[in-house]
Amino acid sequence: MESTENKVELLKEQIKNLSAWLWGYTILDKDVELWLSNFNISENQREDYIPLLILSQFMFYEQREVRQALKSLYKDHYIAPLVSKYRSISNSYNLNEYENFINEKLRTTRFSNIGNPSESSSMLLYYFRQRNNIDKELFVDSCQLLTSAVDNENVEYLIYLDDLSGSGSQATGSLETVIKDIRAKIKNIKISYFTLFATTKALKTLIKSNLFDDVGTVFELDETYRIFSEESRYFDKKEAADKKKFEEICKNEYKSKWELGKEDISRNKDKSLNKDECGFGNTQLGLGFFYNVPNNTLPIFWAESDNWEPIFKRYSKQYAIFKKDKNV
Repeated sequence: MESTENKVELLKEQIKNLSAWLWGYTILDKDVELWLSNFNISENQREDYIPLLILSQFMFYEQREVRQALKSLYKDHYIAPLVSKYRSISNSYNLNEYENFINEKLRTTRFSNIGNPSESSSMLLYYFRQRNNIDKELFVDSCQLLTSAVDNENVEYLIYLDDLSGSGSQATGSLETVIKDIRAKIKNIKISYFTLFATTKALKTLIKSNLFDDVGTVFELDETYRIFSEESRYFDKKEAADKKKFEEICKNEYKSKWELGKEDISRNKDKSLNKDECGFGNTQLGLGFFYNVPNNTLPIFWAESDNWEPIFKRYSKQYAIFKKDKNV
């Protein structure tokens, strides 16, 4: 039987290779060692390799991968349906006709972001426009469709873009009012919500909300992507006991070392912060992007305090002026 020590060394080497080849040297050997010191696990304990086991399967997306995913989103969820639509109404196989039809529809399409202009979805619009060579005039804050009188009547499609929907609550909660107002002003508009990643649960929530005519994602995160789920792809069946024990430690021991705010975790029915959850909405993901780590990811990766060193940096939505400066 392979020793725990050998497993640890093999996993460290695997993580080193991942950082070099896929993660853009985001983390170094010293970062891994510093992060491991958070767990304070005895060398004789079997679960001392579990943080490394999970880290070795972390899905970290550099700029190149994000750009390619945005290309796939555009082709699969915007262009392909238009091609199918034109074929059904024309029965044509003339390439020029298809291009003209797509360009005509593109002129009546507007792309928008979720949330505040300073958040990551706005940056995605920038990369989306670049990667797919789209006219910048087609990108708007969706509220502009309510306040601007220019060509609003000619808008047929409104597409919201996002990087991740972990629960579906942000999109449905923040867009409900504005979408109802837009539909009241622009009759027969088709409104879509497309994201790079979405959990199965989020997709069901988004579809059930009836806010959108179309909901799509490049990559669906099913139950196997929840790190501590019964179907988790992160642990073998023979490691079920280790998985359960480590989950309990995360919830009951490590959480006391984190400083999590309202933007990091969800709330109980009484509006109190739910600090037992492993990521916002108990999503339990192991996912991050070059520009940020979502709060749906396990806090062991991104929580930061005087008692906890993150392995990946998460930039909270809290304004910096209200943050405590540790160097003061």
